[in-house]
Amino acid sequence: MRKMTFKTLAAVTGGRIQEIDASREVALSQVQTDSRQLVPGGLFLPLAGEHFDGHDFILEALARGASSSLCSSEYFSNHKEALENKPLVIVEDTLGALRDMARWVIRDSKATVIAITGSTGKTSTKDFIDSALRTTFTTAKTKGNFNNEIGMSLSILSAGADTEIFVLEMGMNHPGEIRRLVDIAPPDIAVITNIGVSHIEFLGSRENILKAKLEITQNMGGEGLLLLNGEDDLLSALVHRDWPFRVETFGEKEHVDHRLESVRINAKNTYDYKLSQIGITLGVYGRHNVLNSAPGVIIGKKLGVDAKAIQSGIEGYRGEKMRLSLQTTPRQVEIINDAYNASVDSYSSALTLAYQLKKNRLALFFGDIFEMGDLSAQGHREVADMINPEETFLILTKGRASKIIGERLLERGIDPACWIHVATFEEAARILNQKLEPGDHLLIKGSRGMAMERVIPLLA
Repeated sequence: MRKMTFKTLAAVTGGRIQEIDASREVALSQVQTDSRQLVPGGLFLPLAGEHFDGHDFILEALARGASSSLCSSEYFSNHKEALENKPLVIVEDTLGALRDMARWVIRDSKATVIAITGSTGKTSTKDFIDSALRTTFTTAKTKGNFNNEIGMSLSILSAGADTEIFVLEMGMNHPGEIRRLVDIAPPDIAVITNIGVSHIEFLGSRENILKAKLEITQNMGGEGLLLLNGEDDLLSALVHRDWPFRVETFGEKEHVDHRLESVRINAKNTYDYKLSQIGITLGVYGRHNVLNSAPGVIIGKKLGVDAKAIQSGIEGYRGEKMRLSLQTTPRQVEIINDAYNASVDSYSSALTLAYQLKKNRLALFFGDIFEMGDLSAQGHREVADMINPEETFLILTKGRASKIIGERLLERGIDPACWIHVATFEEAARILNQKLEPGDHLLIKGSRGMAMERVIPLLA
């Protein structure tokens, strides 16, 4: 458990202590932005959002047992009478203070920082790297996909004092966001998984997305390593530039630095491959996880992890909920739940797996892909073109954009009775409960905002 004195906290954040012993320590793992989740003695860090201001809960947090709270100077000035005798650290900006505290942890720990970004595959790649390294090192990683400055900073604060390696996912929607993240945690090793069309609504082109993703390298020096997916056209072209750090690629193509060999599906419908003379049998579904897992093998070997430890770490990873996870309904319908998020590429991976797994009939319940801007219609048509009507007996869609999937299928000549566009999850469940039989498979997928998994509790 990493601790910081309030004197250091004030110095790091440029804050002013009120009604607190400066020599007292606070456990950084007990810093909490949600007053309902505080543990006794914890530090409350209120943040101002679009719909609420955490500062309004300072008194509640203190009443719940928080030892103290941060507070912005503006809020303190406007509520001085209520707060002037409370244990506070008064700072210019509480979000800035959170960043400052996380930056202090990174510098104080002297740990190796591995940062991962990309259009898709970030979370799985992060988890594969962590799984390979934790066999040998004490690691800390961003929790789930908490990959913005709040989530990443809180993940850093929660790390143990003995952390040797941080494995951090860095996400973005707009230019400059990754720059702020690497200002907190400058990477020693950076991984870019791919450059797709996620967030193209905000950035306009894949080239602009690449430019924003490359912000991950801004603080890397001569000892740094940038590891790129050599299967990606824009990323593979980067090797021809002059960089002040090392650049290496991985993939199945001949020109890459780290080549995946003997990639094949096995009897369990996962994949086997060989990389850096290490044989791997994946414990998760999807061919895309061959590429997602490769950086874990490469980085593990570079950092001196034993080959058998790398193998056991990678093979032991079992994935996260709603990422091609399997579950069975009471009526023995097999659900492939890939509702965590969606892109055109991830729809392809999910459909490939569904066709591999199905033993009887296959049904699809698809939702919108978000943040595609002007490419939305094209992207949803591409999803429709991935569907094999002869291997799919029922397609349900929900959402304005996903309706394009069904319309494109009709253009391709699918039986109109096979596609139904629904308005609610209740409607979807009623249809699925009527048409699905024991032994059928159902693939559920859509962007996170669609929350397509909400249909599952309604299935018989």
